[in-house]
Amino acid sequence: MELTAERLRELVNYATETGLFTWNKRRPHCRPGDPAGGLDKDGYWRVGLFGRQYLAHHLAWLYVYGCWPDGEPDHKNLLRSDNRIENIRPATRRQNIANSGLRKTNTSGFKGVYWCTQIQKWKARIRDGKRHIYLGSFDRAADAGEAYKRAAVAMYGEFARVAYG
Repeated sequence: MELTAERLRELVNYATETGLFTWNKRRPHCRPGDPAGGLDKDGYWRVGLFGRQYLAHHLAWLYVYGCWPDGEPDHKNLLRSDNRIENIRPATRRQNIANSGLRKTNTSGFKGVYWCTQIQKWKARIRDGKRHIYLGSFDRAADAGEAYKRAAVAMYGEFARVAYG
């Protein structure tokens, strides 16, 4: 069964200003007004409907715009549980990845920057699809970070995630 916007609106209410879903109808163990769904292990809010788990930011798009999003909806502020419609924008896979934060394994403090032990310098590179583009080697990690920042803004525009914290 394909979930439609009309059917979704019958089952749940979506508050655009908070991004929260609540039940409209009584369900097993739930009353009208109770929160619909919950957080998964990755920090995304999911809502179970008809035996299937849906990501809440996809449901928010369907609820507001009446159609499923193209590509991968992106959380502008990186908060996976922040499903306010103003925080969700359409994105391609590449744009969604460009708007990601630092990896847990990052040691430089800058996206796209790593230490090269062979030359004892910081290197910067950016991905364009499947290939890496070398941006240079630098004495300081901050200089390599600036090189990545310039390339990311040129390549990804508003989706370039270059500030952290």
